[in-house]
Amino acid sequence: MWSTSKAAPKQFERVGGVEGGMVGAMRSAVVRVTATCHCGAVHIHVRKAPRTLTQCNCSICRRYGALWAYYVPSSVQIEAPRSALESYSWKNRIRNYYRCKKCGCVTHYEYRKQSDWNTVGVNAVNFDPAVIAGARIRRLDGAKTWKFLD
Repeated sequence: MWSTSKAAPKQFERVGGVEGGMVGAMRSAVVRVTATCHCGAVHIHVRKAPRTLTQCNCSICRRYGALWAYYVPSSVQIEAPRSALESYSWKNRIRNYYRCKKCGCVTHYEYRKQSDWNTVGVNAVNFDPAVIAGARIRRLDGAKTWKFLD
């Protein structure tokens, strides 16, 4: 979810995906870690810093240069003006990838339908570097085998 305006962060609108989106508002009022795009229009709040990150070499992730941190949707809060995010999906349209319309930073992705992989991938390069400094980076061969290389 993202807030409808910066002035009213408590108001949310469902976003992305089929039938209005999968990203949920956090149930806890405690926000521990925030990722932001370059211009600051998009803020992603999560309950804790990631311990493990995934670097994938599939056709899209290698181009994005992303390090993915995975969270359950209820632990992610997307805060941005209504029109600040743009989504992209291709082929089977399994995931929607989001980027800030203003600065172009890829911020996160979500699955379009409920599945066993009901997670939100947050692009961890948008966290402060100190937040991810101690995280383990796993290399995923998403281009061929879908197996971890380490």
